[in-house]
Amino acid sequence: MFIFNVILFSFLFSSSEFILNRNMDKDIKINFLLNDDIELIENDIYTHVKSSKGYTDILGMPKLPLHSTMIKLDPTKKYSVDFEVNNSRFIDNIIISPSQNIEKGLEKNHIELIDSDFYNSDKHYPFVNVSISEPMILRDLVVANINVIPFKYLPAEKILEVYESITIIVKEIGQIEDSRQRVMPKSRVFEKIYKNKILNYDETYRQSDYQNSAILYICSGDIESNSIFQQLVEWRRQRGYIVYTASTSEMGSSSSSIKNYISNAYFNYDVPPEYVALIGDVGGSYSIPTYYEDFGHDSYGNQCEGDHPYSQLDGNDLLSDILIGRMSIRTVSELSTAVYKIINYEKATYLGNLDNYFTRAAMFGDPSTSGNSCAITKEAVATLLSNHGFNDVYLKTSGGSWSSSMRDQLSDGSLFFNYRGYLGMSGFTNSDVDNASNGYKLPFATVLTCGTGSFAEDQTCMSEKFFRAGTVSNPKGGVAAIGTATWNTHTLFNNIVDMGLYHGLLADQVETAGACLVSGKLSLLNTYPTDPYQWISAFTHWNNLIGDPATHLWTKTPELFTVNHESQVSYGTNYFNVLVLDSSGNPVSDALVSMLIRFGDTPVNLFTDSNGEVLFDLNLFDSGLVSITVTKNNFKPYTGALNITNSNISMNIDSSQPILINDNNDGIPTAGEEFGISVPIINFGSQIVQSITATLTSYSNLINILNDQIFIGDISVNQSFYLDDFNISVDPSAVQSEDLELYISFQDNENNQWTSKINLDIRGSHLIPNEEIVIQPGQTNSFSISLVNQGSLQANNVVGEIITSSNLLTINNSSDSWGTINAGSQESSGNGFNVTASSDVVSGSQLIASLLIEDSNGYSRTENIVFRFGTVQVDDPLGPDNYGYYIYDSNDINYNLHPEYDWIEISQIGTNLNLANSGNGNWSGNGPLNIVDLPFNFKFYGIDYDQITICTNGWIAFDDVYSESFRNYPIPGAGGPSPMISAFWDDLETGNNGDVFYYSDNNYVIIQWDNMRTHFSNSSETFQIILNNDSNLPYGDNSIKIQYKDFNNTSVGDFNDYPPEHGSYSTIGIENHFANDGLQYSYYNNYPTSAMTLSDNTALFITTALPVTLPVPQLNTSLSSIDFSIQPNTEETIEIILINNGEENSVLEYDISYNYPELESPFYVPGSSPDSYGYFWSDSSINPELDFEWIERSDESLQVNFINNDNGSENFEIGFEFSFYDQIYTEFFINPNGWIGFES
Repeated sequence: MFIFNVILFSFLFSSSEFILNRNMDKDIKINFLLNDDIELIENDIYTHVKSSKGYTDILGMPKLPLHSTMIKLDPTKKYSVDFEVNNSRFIDNIIISPSQNIEKGLEKNHIELIDSDFYNSDKHYPFVNVSISEPMILRDLVVANINVIPFKYLPAEKILEVYESITIIVKEIGQIEDSRQRVMPKSRVFEKIYKNKILNYDETYRQSDYQNSAILYICSGDIESNSIFQQLVEWRRQRGYIVYTASTSEMGSSSSSIKNYISNAYFNYDVPPEYVALIGDVGGSYSIPTYYEDFGHDSYGNQCEGDHPYSQLDGNDLLSDILIGRMSIRTVSELSTAVYKIINYEKATYLGNLDNYFTRAAMFGDPSTSGNSCAITKEAVATLLSNHGFNDVYLKTSGGSWSSSMRDQLSDGSLFFNYRGYLGMSGFTNSDVDNASNGYKLPFATVLTCGTGSFAEDQTCMSEKFFRAGTVSNPKGGVAAIGTATWNTHTLFNNIVDMGLYHGLLADQVETAGACLVSGKLSLLNTYPTDPYQWISAFTHWNNLIGDPATHLWTKTPELFTVNHESQVSYGTNYFNVLVLDSSGNPVSDALVSMLIRFGDTPVNLFTDSNGEVLFDLNLFDSGLVSITVTKNNFKPYTGALNITNSNISMNIDSSQPILINDNNDGIPTAGEEFGISVPIINFGSQIVQSITATLTSYSNLINILNDQIFIGDISVNQSFYLDDFNISVDPSAVQSEDLELYISFQDNENNQWTSKINLDIRGSHLIPNEEIVIQPGQTNSFSISLVNQGSLQANNVVGEIITSSNLLTINNSSDSWGTINAGSQESSGNGFNVTASSDVVSGSQLIASLLIEDSNGYSRTENIVFRFGTVQVDDPLGPDNYGYYIYDSNDINYNLHPEYDWIEISQIGTNLNLANSGNGNWSGNGPLNIVDLPFNFKFYGIDYDQITICTNGWIAFDDVYSESFRNYPIPGAGGPSPMISAFWDDLETGNNGDVFYYSDNNYVIIQWDNMRTHFSNSSETFQIILNNDSNLPYGDNSIKIQYKDFNNTSVGDFNDYPPEHGSYSTIGIENHFANDGLQYSYYNNYPTSAMTLSDNTALFITTALPVTLPVPQLNTSLSSIDFSIQPNTEETIEIILINNGEENSVLEYDISYNYPELESPFYVPGSSPDSYGYFWSDSSINPELDFEWIERSDESLQVNFINNDNGSENFEIGFEFSFYDQIYTEFFINPNGWIGFES
């Protein structure tokens, strides 16, 4: 039978096939690797090329796999695409099957259409292998799809050429007008979509580049003024949203008038909406219309509804410019229920009372009608969920009782409820949702099959039922749902959207229901980028979200904040600090802290820094209650308050008056100036404040306070005046808007204190390098450096000097000049810098050097500049770290130091350390540690060690360490012993015959973890560390090899358990004794670009040795030979001077040979001095006179049999007298362990 039912999902979980080489000045270079194994399915005379991607779709022409990626374009440029084939292979005697019509979602399984003219020709197909789509607009970006068909089929010769590696060049070929109607501010929610879907997207790291989150609610009926709805509006504002509301009574109730209103907000509001929520059903008392479009695919007379056109605002394409959702309600009661479900879900109000709800998911894939792909799809999503920490994933793919199983799982409570099957949901109905009793254990429901999302055609479709179900006091159903409209849906499209939803949530970490829906739609477009027969348009239109698109979805058990801030400050205090920590007391960075004055409209948002801190300007707030809300993905929101009070005794800076600058110039505080500051102060209270002293302080080294304290005396009620006697000087190196950390504090005679921050907007230069310097290993380059003056002060006579101590870069000319750089301008230096990159550098390495920038005004600052040596790929080694270590893996086959997996089994010959570990910090017997003396000194990060500590938890440390660290952490960094080699740092148990073995000889030390088990998932692990007795340049450090015989990185963790399970997979790498340098090969199952994903039978090699030829040394000596004799019990010293006249940076190694005249050696070069009896030895590696000469056994040879592996043979006659150590022997015996013995 000819099979066409292809399951299209593996692209979601496979390694990337498109690799951005780098963005060049005008062109984009992409490497394409065909990762898929080519699977051929034969039927009669035709062969089908199976793929996990999309396919070409010209009916009757060869059906070949099609691969696609999305790239960002310059909106003002026109592009073409070209390619080169780097590697290909041929498949002979093959007739490729032609594309057929789709019927009921599946391609017909028999050949009806064939283009005979082509199949009988000497042409080839495809006619175009690599193409670029028309530009598309995705909110603030212009993007395009790169489509690759990596095959060439020649029907006349019946040959298929498979392009395994292609280099793609996207070239600028001209100018065009920017097709966007507005250049939009950056959006955080869209950026998470961009960076995982757009190959060459560069994310920004400046918080100021982003707009505040914004949502527009389109309200039907009287919803806009409804008090329950206003609670949702208030919650959105508290968590930092700009919220717009509008009623259809104002804008009009047609779909066109509503879209025009959305479009006006999108293009003209200062903060354009990212989300649009339509509140109302199609029809009923609260009605908002939708769009209807079948794209020629309505076989059942359905309405084919969809809200997607509301999101298509800019450009003629399928892409969403806003995130759309419909809060489909028909009554005020349903609105109230939905609002309370959303707010309590997002706040995790009942966190401690929901059992394991946050780590549970329910997956249903009924194959009975739509085929096995429904089951396979759910298996794939279930695996993805398990890999992301869900420890209770219910999966049903066969059997009966579907409706009762779904009802039971809904009642038990799951974070996600996912169904793939057929029309009617296997008997699961709206009544089943009503009859479930899940309360606030509300799932995000994704039910993608025929009719589940027909919200216009049906009064209550399944996705609407999930959203509306329950009451305020007894919630049911879900928090939101995605369903598919019409009965015309098809398996292959439903599957890819379904899996794209979960890939977006879990792998791409999009946070909201609206972003999740867009992820599913983009996955569909990525699989079928040419929109064959408008099927992609149809399924993009028919899949809709019922719910608030800004609903923040949980993907794990919420973590808890610890938030520290003042609960009350006096009116006039002009700053407010918030410190955000996690439950363990660690700073939480990038948490959103939102301040909203009570009943206000516009929140003030700041993100915490690396210390978990934000500092707000309170000049924006009057007295009263201010809400404080802290949010971050998968953290339970913190809500608190700040009360700004008017007390009887209160004084501070008068923020209604400006701080005056007395500089005898323009009144602008400028870097390099000395000036006086006049600070306005006021008594806010109702009583006189007596005996006031004002003190000026700063924590910055860029400011010098010339007089820091003033006695003021008494201040009457409402009295306001300027303090004029503070004088300061600002260093010329202060940059534009430099925070001088200047504070003024006041203290009265009763020790009342008030403090405010003095914000001086410093005018200065700010010179920043604007590019990295790319140089190939071994090359010498002259180059300029571009500097941008981000300040408002002109920089004059600018000069710079490159400074580095690295031996990877030789500075031939370190200095250059820029002249004058005006404020806001960019200038390049005079191309005077000149450097030579070492040939001993790994491709893709980066070196951070310093650039000292000075000008004639006194500006002097050091900025980092980055040198990049080529471009890193997965087949390059990882590193170097600051010391010089690299990690090579089995895949780095282009490097002579790449390791071969060559397992050395020591369980039979090594020492069993008899360690015992039952996991989670529990052990018995000998415990998890053993300290072992090394047979040789081992140099690691420049320090010699003679002991190691071996731990059952997959690591060794040098010297004696008494830390049983079983929770792994990133390295280098806090946690775990230092220094350490981490082969597989995880919580490992010795149960089930797990053991740790040790073996040593003069060549190496081997530590083997044998059949260990992970505490979290009971996965087996067998691996070994090999410490080599060698010495490697440049400092003589020893090398390390790590081998993995049985590798299972499965410890995902569970923060819902009590106590919580740490998880974090494993940590693999090295760190030094200070824990501030090292290489992390893998942590949390993440790998850097140059690291391959480890598996069974793989190896790592860790060394400071370089993979390329080093500079050549040349020996010159003061004496070539020495002759002398030494009497017993005496010593003699003769000086020999050795000189290395070789190339710069070369290292000389040398050997000294010697002989002993009193005992004539039989060898030209002996291996050592004779033993006490007088025996010498030598070998062919040091003695050119010795040749290898194997003597093959003859036919008369006697085969020796052994009783076992340790007992020797019987005695054999030598046949002559053999003199050995002054004894005569006539017989010998043979031991199977590689030695012989003698007997008389």
